[in-house]
Amino acid sequence: DDSSVAFAIGDSGKVLRSPDNGHTWQNISYNGSNFPDMNGLDVLPPNSPTDFSHVIAVGNGGSVVKSSISNGNWVWLEFPVNTNIKLNSVAVFEALIIAVVGDNGAIYVTYNGGTTWQNKSISPSISLKKIVKDAHNYGFYAVGTGGAIYTSTNFGQSWQQRNSGTTKTLRDILVSRFNSDSATA
Repeated sequence: DDSSVAFAIGDSGKVLRSPDNGHTWQNISYNGSNFPDMNGLDVLPPNSPTDFSHVIAVGNGGSVVKSSISNGNWVWLEFPVNTNIKLNSVAVFEALIIAVVGDNGAIYVTYNGGTTWQNKSISPSISLKKIVKDAHNYGFYAVGTGGAIYTSTNFGQSWQQRNSGTTKTLRDILVSRFNSDSATA
């Protein structure tokens, strides 16, 4: 489908947007001084089937920014998290519930769209690399160094450590609702 919207992020606040399934790309970069590298992004739920103008991105120095369109131009709003820790990933549960993770066990959650953030951090010896939402269980999964897996089933209010069986760094996680017991060959 050539109408799919895609985003890419990188160094120096670079953000690219493709409105046509990657055929063409436009520069919508964040030019703030607090964003030497962007490490993770997610899209807020659109207001309409064609509205993909609200992207949340995280990066070094505890930076969190949200894009918007004003008078046809892309603009970025900063959402201070009150930390200088490198943030690695962001997951948007809905427009108001957003969780970010990073180095030193950093977990911050907002329940009001980024106005205020609650510190839910875990062990500072763990660097959390990725967070994803789990809409089925009302929460999030986060993975990181030392085989760390943490889950939340209450919108990020509390976190439970899970045994992964490895001490290797886990960099990504995918949540699937496919039920293999009901699959047919």
